[in-house]
Amino acid sequence: MTIHSVLRNPEVYAEPMKFIPERWIGSAEEVRQLDKYFVPFARGNSSCMGQSMTYSWLYSVIGTVIRKFQLELHETDEKNVHIVRDCFNGQTAPGLNVINVKVAKEFN
Repeated sequence: MTIHSVLRNPEVYAEPMKFIPERWIGSAEEVRQLDKYFVPFARGNSSCMGQSMTYSWLYSVIGTVIRKFQLELHETDEKNVHIVRDCFNGQTAPGLNVINVKVAKEFN
């Protein structure tokens, strides 16, 4: 089972293709149940050794982008992230693995 299929399993995450950050602020038991399946870097002895560095970069970059820009999707919809074939990791249709955004407003 790939990480992609675990993270998009509707038996674990209700409406897995929707952006619902509130799912992580439920009761402690609900969050613990979801966290058990949240494995983007694997777990145990096989976990990614760059996980801490990756999270540091993500927090820094995403925080800066959100603080400085208002972004809107541009010519992008669900087909851009829909998995059409499995080759160890799920793959999108050729040429569709990009989520395009445009800057709607820049903050100083």
